[in-house]
Amino acid sequence: MPVAFRMPKLERPTDKWFGVTKMPEPQCDDPPRIVLGRQLHARLRDALMLGELRPGDRLTFRDVAARMSTSVTPVREALLQLVAEGVLHAEPGRTITVPRLTRARFAELRDIRLMLEPEAAERAARRCPPGLVANMYRLYSEMLRCREAGDIPGCMRAHRDLHFTLYEAAGMPTLVDLISTVWVGTSPYVVFLYMDPESGLLEPPYIGRGRKVDEHLKMIEALRAEDPAAVRAAVMRDIPLGEEIIFKYLLPDEEAQPPAKPSGNRPSTAAVLAQ
Repeated sequence: MPVAFRMPKLERPTDKWFGVTKMPEPQCDDPPRIVLGRQLHARLRDALMLGELRPGDRLTFRDVAARMSTSVTPVREALLQLVAEGVLHAEPGRTITVPRLTRARFAELRDIRLMLEPEAAERAARRCPPGLVANMYRLYSEMLRCREAGDIPGCMRAHRDLHFTLYEAAGMPTLVDLISTVWVGTSPYVVFLYMDPESGLLEPPYIGRGRKVDEHLKMIEALRAEDPAAVRAAVMRDIPLGEEIIFKYLLPDEEAQPPAKPSGNRPSTAAVLAQ
């Protein structure tokens, strides 16, 4: 019997969202408006990837502009870009929502992660630039510290930084961008791993209830041992961990949220939001 969809609550900032770890570097010939739009887009993606925006959250142009201390026009452009990328859902009335995923959709994104991330990890291990292993150990220690402190935003950030520090070492920015887009889609649900007490991630030994090893540590140890195949295998094992928790919060497949598409006399998404 399917478990009813339920959404736990977590205290989070109400005035502004956290800034991104790395803001896009402006090009010397980019006008300020383009630079601002790029920064807002990155900040919104970061809010999704860090679980600061949750499934079902409703975003209006004015509210987001107020939270980000900027004007409505660049916010509209950034949100529309995220709608075009498929990571946000547009509704009539100038409202955009964070999509609620079905179990089938989440499983599809997980399978895409299994195709992309192990490849990036193995390629990074083969290159292994100087300082990578030390940096990975530092981020892993930070992730454990945040788990012990019950710092969920810190956990999400350290976990993201740990994975992407490895993937970026592959020297394949297009591959990293693809992985990032998938993470933006799944992270609003991954945060529930820290919010749900059944996961045990915020309890000693801070690696998840019923687990004997942390695949993140196995990943780093394989990297230090110069074993690319073992790094790949650790990432493969890590990606599906905790799915039994996340699936409790996903919509049954028959409740899929339809995408906003023009049909008949219905105006296009861009036309609705631009009004």
